[in-house]
Amino acid sequence: MEVENCQLQEFKDVLDKAVHYLFDTFEKLKSMYVRAITAYALALVDQSSMPARQLYERLQTQAIVKGNPAIVRYWEETNAIPDASKPNKISAQTVETTVYNLLTTMLYGNKQYANPILTWLTQDQRYGGGFHSTQDTILTLEALSKYSELVKHTELNMEIRASYRKMGDIKQISLSEKNPVATPIQVMSDDDVIVVTGYSTGVSVAHMKTVFYSTTQFNENCYFDLKIEVYGPDVDSIDPMFMSPRIVACAKFKPPENEVYTESTHTVMEIHLPTGVHPVQEDLDVMLNSLESRISHYEIQGDQVILQLDTVPSEDFLCVGFRIQELFRTGMASSSLFRVYEFSNPDSQCFKLYHPHGERRLLRLCEGAECQCMAAECSSFKSPMDRTITADERLKAVCQDHIKYAFKVKIKSFVEEGDFVSYTAEIEEVYKKDTEDVKRSTEVTFVKKATCTDVDLLQGSQYLIMGSEVMQIEMQRSYKYKYPLDSQTWVEKWPQECKGSPCEDFVAILEEFVLNFLIYGC
Repeated sequence: MEVENCQLQEFKDVLDKAVHYLFDTFEKLKSMYVRAITAYALALVDQSSMPARQLYERLQTQAIVKGNPAIVRYWEETNAIPDASKPNKISAQTVETTVYNLLTTMLYGNKQYANPILTWLTQDQRYGGGFHSTQDTILTLEALSKYSELVKHTELNMEIRASYRKMGDIKQISLSEKNPVATPIQVMSDDDVIVVTGYSTGVSVAHMKTVFYSTTQFNENCYFDLKIEVYGPDVDSIDPMFMSPRIVACAKFKPPENEVYTESTHTVMEIHLPTGVHPVQEDLDVMLNSLESRISHYEIQGDQVILQLDTVPSEDFLCVGFRIQELFRTGMASSSLFRVYEFSNPDSQCFKLYHPHGERRLLRLCEGAECQCMAAECSSFKSPMDRTITADERLKAVCQDHIKYAFKVKIKSFVEEGDFVSYTAEIEEVYKKDTEDVKRSTEVTFVKKATCTDVDLLQGSQYLIMGSEVMQIEMQRSYKYKYPLDSQTWVEKWPQECKGSPCEDFVAILEEFVLNFLIYGC
């Protein structure tokens, strides 16, 4: 925002027009963020001007202050709903708003007022780092560097002892000008923690955070459609690209509602590679240097390939592909992560899990602490209205010993959960069951592997489903039931409204199967 003083009249005219515009509009400003930027801009031009003074004093009255006298001071939008669990777009704007107010405060030389602002900025650290984007990080560093130019610091020389209240010492920490930051300490015991500084000089801040791990993440604010595949070598091809195993990753931008631009801004594509796999760098160089490449930069960081893209279109998928070299293969390899987000808006991130060596033979399906293995092969999803399958063939299938249940269900909703897609369904008819708790109108969950794209249960549709596996999860006074859609499962769509004889004939076959089973059984 600070520009070297230019003697050109054209520059002065533009600056005067900008100042007059801000003078005329500052009374109408609603956003706290815009007010903070405007106050700083006006103070840079003329601290003594009436609009600059009025806006700065108004912002002082709108600060959020904790402690008396003030310990921390910061600014946020009046309608902001903060999420303390992780940095996000709202927290980034709060940081930027507070930074601009700190910069304005330092222009007026009010060091005492600035101290609680600085305290909030330096203490607003979450586990793994407290800033959200490059923008709020750089602004904070700029404000801190300017503050350090104005204030003399006490030399840091501090011995710190961390201990449990009942269980004794945890660690002794030494801080100095050369070593101003200590490594994190994991506190595993259920006891109070006491931090004592003793006779020391300088100022230090201790952060205590409770950390938990989420087994499943959601694409809550996802602005991209993603797909990624690992292809094996094509033995019939003479093209070197297809003769080796390769990864092809694609993204398509999904503009938010009322978005003017149909392409994303600067976008980051992160491809986490499976264990024992390395990219062929020559292919990445070819993509980077091609004539119409949208890739501005790439780097390989450990097991990640990180691509910087100028834009991602919304009409078609933008795909990148490169060969991979398998240095070694691990057993029971876990899924790898493919992540895409806009550089200036990490909240827009989307991610997708993929598996390196085709499908796993077994997957672990868990509900809380209870887990069971699920066959990796997909369920047998029958073709729509397949009249070649007779009522007797269905009867034979349901009477197999390993088939434990057979239901007619209606799908109510679905949600993607990591490696799986869970479908919530209501049972409309029970033909076969292995527990008395399941009856008509019972709500159950069917779970499929996310990679089983042929099995797509539609919300509001009815299905005949029979299978062998069930998870019984104990609730407070009842049970919840999950049914894996694995290779032992039969899934068939049951039409609700028929138009024409083919559909009517198919439904007649289904009803004949049901009638025969209910009358004659197995």
